[in-house]
Amino acid sequence: MSGLRLAALHFTPRFGEVEANRARLLAALEGVAEVDLVVLPELATTGFCLERAQAEAWAEDLEGETARALAAWARERGAVLACGLALREGLRLSNAQLLFERDGTLANVYRKRHLWGHDQLWATPGEAAGALTETSLGLVAQLICADIGHLETLVAVAQRRPRVLAFSTAWVGGGEPLPTSWQVALRLLDPAPLVIANRGGQEEEVVFEDPSAILSYRDGGVVSARGLGPELLAWSADPSP
Repeated sequence: MSGLRLAALHFTPRFGEVEANRARLLAALEGVAEVDLVVLPELATTGFCLERAQAEAWAEDLEGETARALAAWARERGAVLACGLALREGLRLSNAQLLFERDGTLANVYRKRHLWGHDQLWATPGEAAGALTETSLGLVAQLICADIGHLETLVAVAQRRPRVLAFSTAWVGGGEPLPTSWQVALRLLDPAPLVIANRGGQEEEVVFEDPSAILSYRDGGVVSARGLGPELLAWSADPSP
């Protein structure tokens, strides 16, 4: 495969409306055609500003309806898919990113290591500094939101030279056109592109204003970006050296 056909979904979940958000995500994914990898935002079915009781009520397990629906989509479209989800595993709750292979199998589960804001109220931090998963596309790196701002975590995935980084986020930025941590990641990952699936909207006092983006250092930084949702970004990358 000479290049990767990449996509990121910029999506604003309706807080706590898990079933409706799942349906809206699947409807948005109907517009995806001939793609190798698509990334969905952090906590895409629940929203971000969860209290412990809400996370307990709305988290899903690996055999839940969202995981089954996303696995079926990946299998039908023959695409690798990454999605942020509030995950329940026994008594443990995690802010997780599920990675599905082209055949719908679950390739990996990454649990966010560096919690920020509301997810500190309910999620157990992951033990791994990012994830690297061998897939049919090659080595896919996984990070979630605040993970990318911790250099040791970013370096842990970048030094393995992944083919692409799937980044699910609910980014609360400081008004920068391109956050500094994204720029650092872009340089360390080169030639691998960075696929950023962000969300929009506002929950409580938290405003999500930053874009989703597909970034490539060797192609000049931002190659595709959106700030309204739901919108799908798509780009064909050739991350070979």
